[in-house]
Amino acid sequence: MQKVIDDQGYKEHRIVYPDSSVIYITDDDKSGGSLNTVKAEQYGEEIYFKILSSDSLNIDGIRHGLCWREKRVNKVVIGYLNVPLERKRIFDQALATFKTHK
Repeated sequence: MQKVIDDQGYKEHRIVYPDSSVIYITDDDKSGGSLNTVKAEQYGEEIYFKILSSDSLNIDGIRHGLCWREKRVNKVVIGYLNVPLERKRIFDQALATFKTHK
């Protein structure tokens, strides 16, 4: 597991798999996962305002044949990136098991 702290002090924990798929959790509830820049490509720069203003945002997409998803639950953002379509269900199940307390 990798732990990254950005220049604003937000923490992100990542698990990177051999096929380059990644699952992550971050306390950056303002812009979400730092690896997931494709969300702005699909939804536009205003997606960061939606992340900031929502307690339960759930966005996803496919880029270059690989799946990504990002979900805000209260003040935590979880997601995955670079997941092959045949493994998407497994990663979706992993995100569905995440629970947080307000």
